Amino acid sequence: MKVKHEIALTSKRMIHDFIMTENYVVIPDLPMEFSPLATAMNSKFIFQFDKSLPARYGVMKRNAQDSKDIRWFELPAHMVVHWINAWEEKNEEGDDIIKVYGCQQADVNLDIADEHPFVNDAQQTIAKWTFNLITGKAQMEELIPDLKVEWPIISQDMSGYKNRYAYLSEFPNEMPETEHGIKSVFF
Repeated sequence: MKVKHEIALTSKRMIHDFIMTENYVVIPDLPMEFSPLATAMNSKFIFQFDKSLPARYGVMKRNAQDSKDIRWFELPAHMVVHWINAWEEKNEEGDDIIKVYGCQQADVNLDIADEHPFVNDAQQTIAKWTFNLITGKAQMEELIPDLKVEWPIISQDMSGYKNRYAYLSEFPNEMPETEHGIKSVFF
């Protein structure tokens, strides 16, 4: 008797973190996939980033009763592990929008050998996403391309509301040749 293992071998997208505003939940459906088949067949890491797939975001009212109430937005492939914050506001045209800030990567390689993937080639940068709830358009903008960051935090009282400051860990291009700098490289 032949047993099918379709469920165990199919890819599933990973959601590590999501975003909430005062009235909405933003669900990232990004192309980082759980891929046990790649691990079993090719000795790859169990999560694989597929940059040929789009990044999708579902926006849903926090009190929604049905998945049909999710509005989907599509953007080019990227990955976000940690979000900074999000809030609702009106743009110059008076449209209802959601602004989201996070640490994004255009490409991700998790085939880790001996070192943590953030040590030598950190690629996470601060980005801003805008979801227009009236026009259905979305855009993503990288804000400071040379600043490599991750693990953001804000005052938790501001979560879901417009804030000005965030604290992030920076990955400098070169670590200082001091005892502190050398120890900081190794987690």
